[in-house]
Amino acid sequence: MLRAIKAPVLIACGDHDLIPIERCVELSRSIPNAQLAAIPNASHFVLFSEPEKLLPAIAAFLDAPTPKMPLATFKTGYYPGVTR
Repeated sequence: MLRAIKAPVLIACGDHDLIPIERCVELSRSIPNAQLAAIPNASHFVLFSEPEKLLPAIAAFLDAPTPKMPLATFKTGYYPGVTR
């Protein structure tokens, strides 16, 4: 199912995270447009404890150019004005 994700994905983890860094690498390789940000000397809660370590990686990810692709088409089941 991870290979079906088409959107760009940022997987961020600390090198002292609850999730082993090897698992984060495996996840990033399973998602076609994923990027991995391994934050040195950081725990799972780096965003709260030391945001200055993580925020530059998030900013770079969000500022990166993305391919111009339609979000959906009539062929894939998108109908403007119709809710699901």
